[in-house]
Amino acid sequence: MRINGLLKKSWYIQGINAAPAYLAAGPVSGIYGCKDTLGYGYSSFIMHAKKEYIDLYYSKDDLYFMHREFMKSYRKDKKYLEWLWRKSEVQKKPLMSFAIPSLKELSDEELIASYKEAIAKFYSCFGASHLVEAISLVSDSIIKDSLLNELERKSKADQFTYFLNILMQPTMEFFISSFQRSLLEVKQKKKRIEEHLKEFFWIKSDWSSGTTYTKKMALEDIKEAGKNTFTERQLAINKSAKLKAYKELCLSKELRNLFEILDFVSYWQDSRKTVMLTGCWLIEKYSEEISTRAKIKPVLLKYMLPDEINSIASINKRILEQRRNGSLYLYSGKVRKILTGEKYIIFMKQLSKHENSNIVREITGICASIGKAIGRVNICLKKEDIVLVKEGDILVTTMTRPEFLPAMRKARAIVTDEGGLTCHAAIISRELGKPCIIATRNATKLLKNGQVVEVNANHNMVRVL
Repeated sequence: MRINGLLKKSWYIQGINAAPAYLAAGPVSGIYGCKDTLGYGYSSFIMHAKKEYIDLYYSKDDLYFMHREFMKSYRKDKKYLEWLWRKSEVQKKPLMSFAIPSLKELSDEELIASYKEAIAKFYSCFGASHLVEAISLVSDSIIKDSLLNELERKSKADQFTYFLNILMQPTMEFFISSFQRSLLEVKQKKKRIEEHLKEFFWIKSDWSSGTTYTKKMALEDIKEAGKNTFTERQLAINKSAKLKAYKELCLSKELRNLFEILDFVSYWQDSRKTVMLTGCWLIEKYSEEISTRAKIKPVLLKYMLPDEINSIASINKRILEQRRNGSLYLYSGKVRKILTGEKYIIFMKQLSKHENSNIVREITGICASIGKAIGRVNICLKKEDIVLVKEGDILVTTMTRPEFLPAMRKARAIVTDEGGLTCHAAIISRELGKPCIIATRNATKLLKNGQVVEVNANHNMVRVL
């Protein structure tokens, strides 16, 4: 592998609470799965892992290439997106129907073989759906520029944020809606809690751990269960408002198609999360059993990629501890390289850009949900930070995920480093009616806990007061 080639690339970075063995589903599906399914795929990825937190690097050239290939096929056949969706539904079936054997009864060899089979099914779920990152991230900038140009021609540029917010509202139901509805049904004695647990056993999992949803957790959720914002009525209102805006603005066919594509892709991304969470829950069971036999902590095993495990004896605790303290998983074509120690430090110094250490007074990003709010910054990077968010805080994070919902409800506004107009933070903040600014790139690094800031989503700006 030519490491210098990776250093020359321009990267889009997503920060995620994750473990390498789980998140490797991204590079594997992006490079191999997409190519096998679509005929085209990503060329390279970088995972920078440290203490259950990963920065996942997407090559910007790859994102634009994948978007161009998708749009070529879509322009030829408007049913291409529908074909991709059906393909992803087929690809997830082997995982969703996989029955976990009684792991304790398996020999060491059988356990490793079963683990590799399960994780292969997990990774193969995303051969088609990994395309959605390229569709959403690249389409965001195209949509903003195109919409602004059309509004300027109609002397309505001052209403850009207003119309963008309307046109990006979801019109399809997300899994969090089903979850909230199920909680209310249990609360209202219309559904047994056992049914709820069976349906949402995966809901508390993430890319770093597969946590089983327990009765105790459910009882706490039921206490907090309230109004479901993702109602059929609200979705119908969103759709009606979109149609009205289309008619008022007389948008070009190309731009309207992009809005319709992103509406479906936001639903697709959300649907994919259920697959991801289920897979992480499944793999966690294997991690627990294998690590018990290897006499190491389960967290360490997750720094060893599945194809590296040939036997229980091949698991090296010292190497895994070193990886957990800081490591790079480099993917370029069919070649993979893992860097630790001095090589890791040298590469990171070359990869990382020097950040401005001066006091920053203003940060800009993209408006995901209009409004203004003033509050104290609460930087939330890991799951453990979520419970520390208080009523009225300004939630600042890299990107939100389903487990952030309680904090998002408490927050007065949401600010993220990453994300596009169809990301979790954008969708949920609009439904909650909270100001939200996404894609600031470095808000978590430039802001400090306790700072008082004004979030002016109408002008895409966060200002330190």
